Amino acid sequence: MVKISTQTDLLTEDILIMIFTYLPLNSIFKFKCICKLWLSVLTKPDFMTKWFHFNTINKSLPWIQVHNSFSHRKNDPLKLMYRIAYSDLNFQLGFLKSNPFGGKLHLLGSSNGLLLCKSVSSVDEMSTYYVCNPLTAKWVSIPSPPQSKGLGVTGFFCENSSSCSSLSYFKVVHIPSFEMPSKEFNIDIFSSDLDEWISCEVSCSQYIEWNVPLINNVITHNGVVYWIEGRNRILVYDLSNNTTVGGQCSLIYLPEEEFDGFIRAPNPFHTSRSQFLGESEGLICYARISRNQRTLSVWVLEEDNWQSVHEDIELQDISAKKESRMVEGAIQVLGFSPVDRDIVLLGCKNYVWGFSMQTRRSEELSYPSFSANTHSDSGDIMLLPFVLKPMPTLLPPPF
Repeated sequence: MVKISTQTDLLTEDILIMIFTYLPLNSIFKFKCICKLWLSVLTKPDFMTKWFHFNTINKSLPWIQVHNSFSHRKNDPLKLMYRIAYSDLNFQLGFLKSNPFGGKLHLLGSSNGLLLCKSVSSVDEMSTYYVCNPLTAKWVSIPSPPQSKGLGVTGFFCENSSSCSSLSYFKVVHIPSFEMPSKEFNIDIFSSDLDEWISCEVSCSQYIEWNVPLINNVITHNGVVYWIEGRNRILVYDLSNNTTVGGQCSLIYLPEEEFDGFIRAPNPFHTSRSQFLGESEGLICYARISRNQRTLSVWVLEEDNWQSVHEDIELQDISAKKESRMVEGAIQVLGFSPVDRDIVLLGCKNYVWGFSMQTRRSEELSYPSFSANTHSDSGDIMLLPFVLKPMPTLLPPPF
């Protein structure tokens, strides 16, 4: 057993910070318990900022894959639970284990190290929204959207304040459902600067169809919302137009796919195919698994055009692991590695893999030890997946 000496009187604080900068994040959390001096050094915002800056340059920042699991087995009540999976570099979200918000916890999205959560009361089914930083275990509550009842899709965007690099401001976007195709619809936007929701009437040159929010996904990138709407298109809306007038949104068509030699528009409701719109290395990426569940294709959005990166990659490695464990169900696209756009995240039932498009090999991600029901109660579908990158982002003051 290695004995750790705490006699650091010969080491200045600057030297300790230099040494600790090379530690993985898991070790930093463990070493906080060694002595009061180490706890003081490791919890200083200056140290955390330096640690993340150093590891950003070396591309060794941790990240966590998050998704909700949906189960609708016969004679069983409706179940929706969140799960996380991570690689060796990641730390466990012990902050969420205790569920400080109470109620049934839903994880909706992440940006710049902050996490958007929704807590649903088991008594009256009322929802309360929170923005938290799992790394610092700090959070603020925000009001529910004006049209929170019924279906809706939610996006989340956070960036550092121009006046203070460690302080942040964020926006939450809520798109309520609408029954009929329309050229005009409402988007609710909450800004931490204004501390209120603004309902914006958005217009489009073509009719927009509502999509099932548990199937599609919405992301925000550089203050712009990208949402896969009801057809084979992505709705694009700039959040800087956060006035009641709202402004105009635009549409970008998804890449077409080939069925039996015929080119057709992709069908977002097809249950035997999976698609995902995400971000990796600062780029908008789109991945799709074909209906035979054996091939994967990936595109990158450059301006308003899709550039093919990989087409029809056979998922032999994933399929072999899936069949060897007798895992039933379709393979789903769950996202991209935020630090390597060569890695696509795939999942099925209880399993999540990081698939390399270069080597055509996959690596299974781990689950946290505290989630006892992860493997015992498998969901049928993985929903609302996203990637969380822990960062020492400071929340704005409580509202």
